[in-house]
Parts: sequence; structure tokens; C-alpha cells
Amino acid sequence: MIDFDMAEPDPKFSFTISRQKVLDALARVSGFKNVTASKPRNIGIGTALREIQSDLYSEKIAELREVLSQSPERYRELKKTLPAFTFSGEFSERKKDSLMKASGFLALDFDHVSDLNTTINDLTNDLNVWFYFVSPSGCGIKVGFYTAGIASDADHQRFFRAASNYIERTHGLIPDPSGKDICRLCFVSHDSQVYVADSPLDFDIERWLPVERQAKVYQHPSSADKSDSTRRRYGSRVLQTACSRISSAPLGERNRTRIAQARVVAGY
Repeated sequence: MIDFDMAEPDPKFSFTISRQKVLDALARVSGFKNVTASKPRNIGIGTALREIQSDLYSEKIAELREVLSQSPERYRELKKTLPAFTFSGEFSERKKDSLMKASGFLALDFDHVSDLNTTINDLTNDLNVWFYFVSPSGCGIKVGFYTAGIASDADHQRFFRAASNYIERTHGLIPDPSGKDICRLCFVSHDSQVYVADSPLDFDIERWLPVERQAKVYQHPSSADKSDSTRRRYGSRVLQTACSRISSAPLGERNRTRIAQARVVAGY
């Protein structure tokens, strides 16, 4: 996991300059002019999120949301003209064989979320969520997770399966399956309230990968003991952070925070 610099006098969950710099140093992503473009501009992931938070795309997104209210078909066509990022890696061109370096990030895409405000509150209290922002339609959300050790498309697909299993079990959300591809584009949006977590956890793929969870029953005892020790340390960190978030929650939000943290801790 990573602890962001909290020295700046900003609200607890504000997207500070220090957090942007930490994210930029951690990973780079590729940006494309639109879905047909092949040559990228490669930038830090913190800079990409800052662009989404800024007014850079605000007029275009406002126009698209107006079109959506009148013609969903026209909206889908116009959305293809939006710039987009490959949040899972840095590429020389947009195809998985041109991966220069995986970022370790996974951006899950959720369309037509029935209660977006409740979902946002729940995700804010999820220790595994690194960032999220509202999608171009204004009706969905993009949610970012991170883990170290991702080096290939095969690693990314395992990450996708584990994170999809996790978020369905803890939040009842089912992501767009196209996110399993490491070169998958994520369209830009405009969300002045882009969320970047203050002290997120590295995602535990082994814990949440459905097939491999069953296989652990047959591990050699020495391997199982080592895995259990690692899991206990990770679980202890999850519990400590959950207790801290519950105790620091405002009185009017404490019960909601307690429920959200209980859902996360239950998995460990």
C-alpha cells in the first residue's frame, strides 16, 4: 500500500497536488485523441486524473450528456470522438503487443448505476479503491484499483477476474467485461469531484481470484503457512484502517461508514 503526503491543509479526500505527484511517479498511462487514433501521448496517471477533474473536457461532456437525453444512439457515436486513456499501461501504440510497461492499475467500468450517490459513498469507504470518477454519461462510474507485480496481459486478466469478483461481492456491482483487456480504452469525463484515496491498499489478487481460492486447499503445508502469515498481516492492516475510518467519521455518517467497512473487513 502507499501513504500519500497529508501535510497539505486540504480536506481528507481532496485530490491534492502531492497525491498527483505520487501517482505520476508510480505509474504512467497512454492517452489517445479518440478511438481510431493509434499514436499515444504518455503521461503520469495522476496527471490523467487531474485532466478529468479540470475543465479541460467539461464543455464536450456537457454536450454529450445533452445529446444522451435526446438520442442514446447519437450519444454512442459521438462518445467515440472523446479522448481516452489506457489506465492499465503505457503503450507505443494501442494494441496489447505494444505494451511498454503495465501500470498496475485497473479501471473497472460500471454503466447505469441505479443509486449513484449511495454507490459513491460506499466506494469512498472502501480501502481497496484508489480512485473513481463519474462516467461521461453521468449515469455510471469508473473505479480504479492497484496492485504491484502486473507485467503482462495475462497478469492483468487475473487482476480483472479477482477485482470483478471482489466488487460484485462487496458492492453488488458487475463491471463491463471488456475491461479484461490491458489495452482497453477508458473515455475521459468531467468530474470536479474526482476521488483519490488518502491511504489505499494494494489489491490482494490471490484472496479474491475465484479459481485460485479453491486451489489453495491442496497447497503444501509450508506454502499454505506462508500464505496464511501474509494474509494475517494484510488482514490486520485492513482492520486497523477500518477502525480508524469509523472513529474519524462525522457523527451523521458513522453508521453508514461502519456498515461499509464491515462489508470490506468481512472478506479478510
